[in-house]
Amino acid sequence: MTESTKNKLAAMQRSYIEQLKVSLPVELAKAESAADVAQLASLNRYLHKLAGSGGSFGLPQITTLSRAAEHTLNEIGEDPAKMTPERMLRLQELLSELTKHVESIEPESDTSPSPIKPKSEKQLHAESGSEKAPCLWLFDDDKSLLNKLSEKMVSFGFDVRTFSLFSELETALSSGEPDFLIADVNLGEGLDFYQYMERSSIELSSAGLIMLSSFDNFSARIKSVRAGAITYLQKPVDTTRLANLIREYHLGSDFNPERVLLIDDDTELAELYKAHLESAGMKVVNLTDPTQVIASIQEHKPELVLIDLYMPEYSGMEVASLIRQFDAYASMPIVYLSSEADNVRQTAALEKGADDFLTKPISAASLIAAVRLRIKRARQLQALISKDSLTGLLKHSSIKDALSNELSRAYRSKETLCSCMLDIDHFKRVNDSYGHAVGDTVIASLATLLTQRLRQSDHVGRYGGEEFMLVMPACHHDAAHSILDDIRQRFAAIQFIAGSEVFSCSLSAGYVVVVPDDEQSPSAQAITERADAALYESKNNGRNRVTQAP
Repeated sequence: MTESTKNKLAAMQRSYIEQLKVSLPVELAKAESAADVAQLASLNRYLHKLAGSGGSFGLPQITTLSRAAEHTLNEIGEDPAKMTPERMLRLQELLSELTKHVESIEPESDTSPSPIKPKSEKQLHAESGSEKAPCLWLFDDDKSLLNKLSEKMVSFGFDVRTFSLFSELETALSSGEPDFLIADVNLGEGLDFYQYMERSSIELSSAGLIMLSSFDNFSARIKSVRAGAITYLQKPVDTTRLANLIREYHLGSDFNPERVLLIDDDTELAELYKAHLESAGMKVVNLTDPTQVIASIQEHKPELVLIDLYMPEYSGMEVASLIRQFDAYASMPIVYLSSEADNVRQTAALEKGADDFLTKPISAASLIAAVRLRIKRARQLQALISKDSLTGLLKHSSIKDALSNELSRAYRSKETLCSCMLDIDHFKRVNDSYGHAVGDTVIASLATLLTQRLRQSDHVGRYGGEEFMLVMPACHHDAAHSILDDIRQRFAAIQFIAGSEVFSCSLSAGYVVVVPDDEQSPSAQAITERADAALYESKNNGRNRVTQAP
């Protein structure tokens, strides 16, 4: 955690303590003047709120005392007969102890603000669209297979280095690590890769380990898990799948921050949770008015919704059930965040449409881990639905949806938007001359180039066959043409190998830049048709060129 984040959290704790010292006497005064048991409900709600927030702000005794007092009030309920002298005495003792504890709290002293941590070189590359190609080290004692795999991965645009002897790999690892180490499990001399690693003094600290093997069984896979491998692939290797896996792991959450919508009427606690999640790189929107939940989901496109279970006018269960009425949000993870500790009530709440239950108070580390894990799983499922298996890019319908969403956002923010249609020239000749497997490599190589060259905020989809669609928010005329022409030149420079032959391909592109200030507001379909017409103009004018639609 950076110093600036620590200072922000410390300031939140000070504000919480200051407000607590003001609000607690007021609530207790209301309870002392209560004429009947029913009027203690307000105090009960207040204590429930403290039970959830105290520990979260680093004050566990607040949670302990508030929860005990809340439990006593719950025993009384709305039945005056249960207001026994013993219970009233117990309640008074707990509230007195709570008051003394709050009065004794001294917030941590303020510290001077620290400079904001600069973005890493990797993040800057991703945001600018100049992401450096991942570095792969391939290790296999079969030189023939090693060379074939190397050729494939180079054609996908990766920086590749090969090793056929473990001694060479060990020497290289002693001075640095690649982004990914892809190693064959079964080696000569009766030893496997894991045994070689155990005998050496080398331990991987940052490289992603990918294991390859001819065997596919539980024992082989569990060994890879214990070795810390991120995945295990069976030979012969599906190189397209391998390339897609590398792209996904290389980008990771740093370049596609998790998006969270947090619904809680406790503004202070919501801001605290937001600060914790943002310190982990997530994008968080707080919502205190549940009536705006659908509008907020439509605008911010959260990947997970955190909802407080108990709110004054609308319960978390009601809000979750409302969200589930929309088919588009049927699979969106919804997680309750509440101080409710009763398992029966938690289960009943989950039946109303949520996926999990996190109990307040919750530590920052637990909250971050829980949210990140659920979003990761949701992304994996979504990728199976929305992404093309060959390229890892968005499918036809998904890229069209991306254009519609970005167009709506562009009109609201008055930002320009570029949409491009791109096609590989004479692609049928590639398939006819070298076979469909080689053609798939060409398509996947262009997909890799597009992913590396474009910004993290851009959208790339396989529109169909060898045709692609790009959606680039906040991209002006000159920048769009420069980016697309650079992609054209880079693709033309890639050399593909088919047997003993070496060949290259070219591409043609047509694009539209939408300026929201224009009097006309074209639809997504109209923009696509204009970009497609510009693409065919490039084709008709000799191919291997970029054309802007009028």
